[in-house]
Amino acid sequence: MDDVLKLLNQRSRQAPVRQAFPAGYGVPASQLADPDQAAMAELADAILADPITLRAFADQVYDCLCQDLQQQRSRRGAT
Repeated sequence: MDDVLKLLNQRSRQAPVRQAFPAGYGVPASQLADPDQAAMAELADAILADPITLRAFADQVYDCLCQDLQQQRSRRGAT
């Protein structure tokens, strides 16, 4: 489990996705020529297989969403 958490933390520090697609116009991951696709699939399988790691991942996603909402509010001038 420590290896999975290390991979998860390493992934969270990496640069953001190279391209963002508007809602409804994204390309499925299987059609992207991403060399990390196999590694990402392996990481996803490892996360899904361990409930504690899955919870840690979900908590990280939730924290990122909360930070994003806070940034959006601060840009609009609301608190």
